[in-house]
Amino acid sequence: MTPRGRLDRLRGWVILCVVAVGALSTLTMPGAASVIGGLCGIAAIVGRLRPLSRSSWRAVNLSVLVGCAIVAIATTHQIEAGLVLVGWLQVHRSFTGRSPADDRVAILLSLLHLLAACIQSISGWLAPLFLAFAGLVPLCMVLVHLVESAPEAYDPTAGPPPGPGGLWSIGPVTVALTVALFFGLPRLQASGLGSRGNQVGLGDQVELGDLGDLKDNPTRALRATIRNASGDLLTGPFYFRGTVFDHFADNRWTSTLRGESARASSGRLDHPELQIQEIILEPLRDGVVVGLPGVIRIEFDNPRRAQRDLNGVWRRPGQPQRLGYTAWSVPPTASARPDPMQFAVTRTEAAALRAGVWTSLPPGLDPRIASLAEQVVSDAGVEGDAASEARALEQWLRTEFEYTIVPDDDLGDQPLANFLFESRRGHCEYFASALAVMLRTRGIPARLVGGFYGGEPNPFADWVLVRQSDAHAWVEARWSDDGWVQLDATPAADIPLSPPVWRALWELAAARWQTLILDYSLETQIEGLMDGARWIRGVPPAAGAGAVAAVGIGIGGTVLGLFGLAVAFIALGLGLRLRIGRRDRARVSRELRRARKLVRRRGWQIPEHLPPVEAAGWLVEQVGAVAEPLRALSWLHYRVRYGGALDDDLTAPAREARRALHKALPRRRRG
Repeated sequence: MTPRGRLDRLRGWVILCVVAVGALSTLTMPGAASVIGGLCGIAAIVGRLRPLSRSSWRAVNLSVLVGCAIVAIATTHQIEAGLVLVGWLQVHRSFTGRSPADDRVAILLSLLHLLAACIQSISGWLAPLFLAFAGLVPLCMVLVHLVESAPEAYDPTAGPPPGPGGLWSIGPVTVALTVALFFGLPRLQASGLGSRGNQVGLGDQVELGDLGDLKDNPTRALRATIRNASGDLLTGPFYFRGTVFDHFADNRWTSTLRGESARASSGRLDHPELQIQEIILEPLRDGVVVGLPGVIRIEFDNPRRAQRDLNGVWRRPGQPQRLGYTAWSVPPTASARPDPMQFAVTRTEAAALRAGVWTSLPPGLDPRIASLAEQVVSDAGVEGDAASEARALEQWLRTEFEYTIVPDDDLGDQPLANFLFESRRGHCEYFASALAVMLRTRGIPARLVGGFYGGEPNPFADWVLVRQSDAHAWVEARWSDDGWVQLDATPAADIPLSPPVWRALWELAAARWQTLILDYSLETQIEGLMDGARWIRGVPPAAGAGAVAAVGIGIGGTVLGLFGLAVAFIALGLGLRLRIGRRDRARVSRELRRARKLVRRRGWQIPEHLPPVEAAGWLVEQVGAVAEPLRALSWLHYRVRYGGALDDDLTAPAREARRALHKALPRRRRG
């Protein structure tokens, strides 16, 4: 195989990879678009692997064009129609074209596939596909340039080899335009669609023991940056309060007060013990939103408002999705500058207390549990003092029982009683359930709280990372008008260690990727533009919108910067091409190329292996003396290229010879 043959083969494989990257990008799109893109991609790859087709595709091409136009005009599936058209053009080019010009068209069509994926998808797979495309395209252009510049291509009738100007610009321009269009084009996919599939637990119902399933799950649950009222960074570990269960029956905790709304915000934001949390939360079931205990206000990075029920559970209306928000909390134990609003009880809450919502017990509860609670309180000598009784029960469970992530398999029909009287070992949900039920047997209102406890501080960022394995359950009890008090009967665990450096860096990179790419949607674009406009007018962003403002302004600057960079690279490439083009003063050779092109248009196919003078002689044999101008023009070309004659001196006779050929050469008759 000749060197040019090996280059051609390598060029074919590289362009095949470019086509495959474009097809794979369409698979990240939702719905029918991925099916269309996948089928067209497979067909295009098969076409590249098969011999070149010589059949006429006009009827099929026209049918596809008309069909796509009808669908685009008559329906709302314009994107799918455009994807079909681009995919079909790629298929047609794969079956019918192998020239360098066809390769350039294939690259352009693959770029269109990538841009369509940018509009429709927020998949994490777009990043490696972008990188692969940006790396393959310059390599493909280099191979195309080398093939076109091979010795066989110096035939003057084939035109001058293209200059390297495009090689200087195609790679950077491809990367810059792809990134700019990714951020700048409207993200038509619904906001957060890519983040709804992996919902964290903590819904409004939990079977006793279910929480243990999360303890082995290292998936990220949330990231939080927490500061005090003075702006100092807090590192935890923290309790993140999520859902609350008020009813226990049939070994199942449920929340029955979800539909009862309380004040959406209560308390002052100037409290000296205020804790400010900027949280990125993965989707939770039933729209639950978490925060440190004592949340008094929550504001999202968009206009939607939070809702709060009588159990103090905060929710965000709408479909569960990844959320960014700011929460303000005053710890329930805070005593400085008491806030009368913090522990205020509404009429509905007072009615729930009178109705015994938080003291109800299931009818089939093992009677030994109430007797055990009475015995523990009696042994501690604190009977009659609700606060002391609660602390005594909490301490007894902490010291007399063993913590384990995996409880015994066979807990019978009464797993709570089995935990208290038989196994005496379990995870946090058993400890919290035992404490809540025992408090209720003593007439003390109690409820089970599900959330997270812990947090890995990242040494390279201001946030702590909380995983699903940090899921935790504890109890809130109420024995006075001072509000609900947090109790945790689970034995204390070791303080979590800081993650290894490599994992901290990985989490930091993943967080940046999520913020800039996975969470980037049409809603983010609109909010970013609005925050950017407010920033230009000198209006500070609304509270809680800091992340969106930063991302919006950053993305706007990125788009403008990359657009300017792309223009600069395009100007550089064009400048190089123009500079190289000015060096080509071979006007005689240009006239010869125009003459040979005229011969082909008239229907005369000169054998490609013949040099210019022999080719002209072949044409003279076919048509007679009317082709002599081509022979004269070929000799003029030889005199300039090999005889040392000046190109400017022979340009005029070369032009006259070409015009004479144009007037005299007949058109070849078919048949």
